[in-house]
Amino acid sequence: MKAVFLHVHTTGLDPNTDEVVEFAMLPWNDGKCGDVLTEKFYALGEVPAEAAKINGYQHEARRSAASFRHGYVAGILKVIAEHDGVVNANNPDFAMSFIRTAAKRQRVPMPAQRIRTVDTASMAVPLYVAGKVPSLTTRDLASLTGRPYTCSSSAETVVMLKDIFEALFRTYLKAL
Repeated sequence: MKAVFLHVHTTGLDPNTDEVVEFAMLPWNDGKCGDVLTEKFYALGEVPAEAAKINGYQHEARRSAASFRHGYVAGILKVIAEHDGVVNANNPDFAMSFIRTAAKRQRVPMPAQRIRTVDTASMAVPLYVAGKVPSLTTRDLASLTGRPYTCSSSAETVVMLKDIFEALFRTYLKAL
């Protein structure tokens, strides 16, 4: 199985008005990982204080960075296409809504194959219902890996998502 693990930090929840300010992607091919592809971006618009608090965005620190609107989408979509169009994340539809909106703005065509999303949190629902995990947040699902959640960047989070996915996969294989 091929997949791309994906994580974004944004300035808000609406892909039509808010922006991606941090992005990480981890290609995965039958359990073997490529390098984490990550970038921090400059927000062209205002970043609400609550969003900056959540994602650690500091406007002045990123003044020399490019904005997400400057050509990154084509490369992201190329990597997704190379991995059979499978995107894995906690709430992958949220991340993909920002990528689709940016692709439309930049007139970048979407891959010919359908993009399929795998929601890592949804995979853990049986464990949540059985009381094995306290919630479906990445922070609580990290316990499945045997390590505490210490992620402070999209790059660290995307690696943790991959580890959670693999732990869930092993758990379900044992049950079969």
